[in-house]
Amino acid sequence: MFQRLVLEELDHCRRTPVFEGRRPTYGAMIVPAAGPRVERQALLDHIDFDVVELDGEPATARTYADGRSSYLVRNVDGRVALACFARAMLFEADLVHLQELTGAAIVQRTPVLDVIRLAVDGCIITWDGRNWQARPTAASLVDELVTKAPELGARLAGDVLELAIHWLAPSRVGATLVLSHGEIEYMALDTSTAARTPALSLTNRRHFSALVAVLRQHDLAVVVDADGAIRKVAVGLRWSEEAEEAVDNHRGMRHRSAQRYSYDQPRATVVVVSEDGPVTVYRRGEIVVTTGAASTGAPTSWPLGATS
Repeated sequence: MFQRLVLEELDHCRRTPVFEGRRPTYGAMIVPAAGPRVERQALLDHIDFDVVELDGEPATARTYADGRSSYLVRNVDGRVALACFARAMLFEADLVHLQELTGAAIVQRTPVLDVIRLAVDGCIITWDGRNWQARPTAASLVDELVTKAPELGARLAGDVLELAIHWLAPSRVGATLVLSHGEIEYMALDTSTAARTPALSLTNRRHFSALVAVLRQHDLAVVVDADGAIRKVAVGLRWSEEAEEAVDNHRGMRHRSAQRYSYDQPRATVVVVSEDGPVTVYRRGEIVVTTGAASTGAPTSWPLGATS
């Protein structure tokens, strides 16, 4: 029943009725048989919202759900409600946070490019009009990254993965984030084009929108210290002849320079966000974590079992 409801809402998202020449945005939450992951009061401690019970069929109730601040809520027992949030729950990071708190599957039609998103446990699935793609969430990759880069610690690893996977990648902002463990090796950096930065930090999620904005307007790398503070933006990376010979990356200059730099700097973790979505983490010249962004087939192959 849970999977059927998810597929019904995905189908509606893809084919929302046109009104006055436009397809409206839309959003829905499908609650599994076990119920919400946390009690309403515990959820209110994190997100300000109200729930309005609705009578009738979902077809009528859908007209109230804009996928921004209001979402249709469907339960496997047939109950229908409307979740109204005090602020917009619009970005991918918002959906992932809400999904992790509630355990519900969340479907959304975005206002930009009409992308269809589905957030389930540990995975974001998207439809861009031609292909389905499944990507792991930041939280699902934290343990793997900490194992490969223990100097980061779980908090900083989680923060940099969230920024890269759920803020930069969905915004199609390419970026290179260099996290130094210990003293920053400025001799390996070209700071001639570096931009002055305010006191922003990867450990403060309130700063993420500002980081997305500046990275949308600057190329090259961002240098981050061991505490997560942003030190410099628009920095070039240098590498040795040995690194150039050892690393032959065909994924483009951003990936090649990041991997070569990491080869020479074993105390650095380099996170690369491609403009087309995938996120790759390099350590000591090797890929240690990647989202992959693999295309999928039919919706029935998606990992819904964990929440059904």
